[in-house]
Amino acid sequence: RKHGAALACMRRGERVLTWVGLWLVSSARIALAAHTDAELARCAQLWRAKIGRYATAKRLRREAFRLQMHANAKSDEVFDLYEAEHVCETEERMGGTTVPGSSLGYMPYGDGAKYVCGVDALRRASARAPPCLVYSVGSRNSYSFEQALRTRAGCEVHTFDPTLSTAQFEGGQFTAFHPWGLASSTGASQPAPGGGGGGGGVRYLSLRAMIEQLGHSGRVLDVLKVDCDGCEFTAMREVFAEMRAGSLQVGQLQVELHVYRRLPQHHPTEASLGNRTAHMATVRAFFDGADAAGLMLFHKEWNHVGARKCHACAEFSFVSRAHACAAFVSSHCPAATNATAAVCGAPARRAATSLAGRQRGA
Repeated sequence: RKHGAALACMRRGERVLTWVGLWLVSSARIALAAHTDAELARCAQLWRAKIGRYATAKRLRREAFRLQMHANAKSDEVFDLYEAEHVCETEERMGGTTVPGSSLGYMPYGDGAKYVCGVDALRRASARAPPCLVYSVGSRNSYSFEQALRTRAGCEVHTFDPTLSTAQFEGGQFTAFHPWGLASSTGASQPAPGGGGGGGGVRYLSLRAMIEQLGHSGRVLDVLKVDCDGCEFTAMREVFAEMRAGSLQVGQLQVELHVYRRLPQHHPTEASLGNRTAHMATVRAFFDGADAAGLMLFHKEWNHVGARKCHACAEFSFVSRAHACAAFVSSHCPAATNATAAVCGAPARRAATSLAGRQRGA
């Protein structure tokens, strides 16, 4: 009888311990959820404040134009009117020659490198198929930018240059090469500038045609680098229009803008010094197009190396709000990484959800 009473007491104790354990687990989950919700709310608040500062900077730029502050600017000063308005705390200069004995992994000066926002976010996205996608327009056999994104972020990289043939290109271990030129619309083969393109002329394709030919329709183009010595003003108009319409998603754009003393024959463009009024309007139209496409300027770098060939050359790096927010959450609020879309808000929800989904698979 005593043995039975003791056994019943033990069973009651086990049930009590089970209830206590369940209560503790439930309380821990509630506390964790409350902490996560608080972290999510804090992260969203920080992001809204950051976007507010960007909106103020953009409004001041537009106000400067309204007041005609650009009217008397010289042609080689036009880029002075455009400065970085968004801050990407995780920007990195990708490409360039590696500094011997340095842990940087890139040259902090010189030509060829570009500033990229959120490399860690790109690397996590690449951990799950499909990896981040990079198009690099313009090479001249300089492929350090492509090499950096392939080796450091694991991206799928494609290089386009009509001045080279596939046999002449030397960076095939890091990027797939295509002897195509970028244009506002797809046209027939033309003689290759500089005798490149394999001797049979080259094709000039729109970005949409490139995407379709490579089977990348429906994918986010995470990084688009354009350095095509003048084609950027005409070709990017169509790109910005597609982004504005929602038929194309570009995570970030690294582009070199050129103002020439004499225009390259293979890429006629409005950005000449012959007509200052037309030139100023062309450059302004480019930045207005980037604005309308939802791209935020986060870095500017003068290219003094390129000054030998053009009157003014400057590198500009833009980032979409979706990728900017994903990079921000990744670096500032890692606990909220799986809820990136909730932090980023409705305008960026679609692309941010896609990136967040790839990050969860990492």
